[in-house]
Amino acid sequence: FSVAYDGDADRCVFLDDEGNPVSPEKIGIIVAKSLITPDSNKILAGVPCSMILEDEIPKIGGELIWIRVGDVFVCEELKKHNAALAMEISAHFFAPGLTDFIFDDPIIFSLKLAEYLRGTGETLSNLSNAIPSYPYEEMKFTCPDALKFRVNEYLTDFFSTKGYKVETIDGVKIWLDGGWVLLRPSNTQPVIRMFVEAVDEQRLQRIKKEFRGYFNDAVRAIS
Repeated sequence: FSVAYDGDADRCVFLDDEGNPVSPEKIGIIVAKSLITPDSNKILAGVPCSMILEDEIPKIGGELIWIRVGDVFVCEELKKHNAALAMEISAHFFAPGLTDFIFDDPIIFSLKLAEYLRGTGETLSNLSNAIPSYPYEEMKFTCPDALKFRVNEYLTDFFSTKGYKVETIDGVKIWLDGGWVLLRPSNTQPVIRMFVEAVDEQRLQRIKKEFRGYFNDAVRAIS
C-alpha cells in the first residue's frame, strides 16, 4: 500500500495495493482490530464520519462513541473513555496505546497498519473491499453569522418534534431511513456545512434536495 502525510505530519491518507484510495473510516476499522482489548474497546469517531462504523465496529468487538471534531475534544474523550482509537474524517488518527502521549501520530499509525497486514497475510484491498461503501457528500451554504446557529437550533427542534433521532454533539445530526444529515455552522465563516450519507445514490440525492428546502425554510422562519 501507499501512504501520504500532510505538511505538518498529523494526518495520513492511504492507497491500497491496487492504487485505490481507502477512506479513513475503513482504515480505522482495519487497524482497530489490532488495538481493541478487553480493557479498552471504545472506538471514537467524529460525527461527520461514515455510518459504516455503526455496523462494523461492533463486529470486531468494539463499542462506537460519536464525538465532537477537534484535537482538544478528541484527547479529552480518549482519556474519559480509555479508548483504543479515535478517528476523524479529515484523516487524523489517535491511538494512545501506540504513543507515550495522546496525539495524532500518522507515522506510527501507518506502521501499525503495515504490521497488521504482514501479520495476517492480507492485502489492504481485500480488507477494504470487504467493508461496504456508501455515497457521501459534503457541501456548504452561505448563512449570515447572526443566523447560522439559530438555523441549527430551529432544525433541531423541528426534527426532534417529528420523532427523528437527533444528535447535537457537534452541530445537528439527523438520522433518517437509510441515511443521515449533519449540519455544522462554521466558527470562522458565515457558512453552514452539510454532510450527507445514504445507502444508495438515489436516496442521497433525495436527501440533499429535501434538506436544501429545510435549510431555506429555516432561514426564512427566523429572519
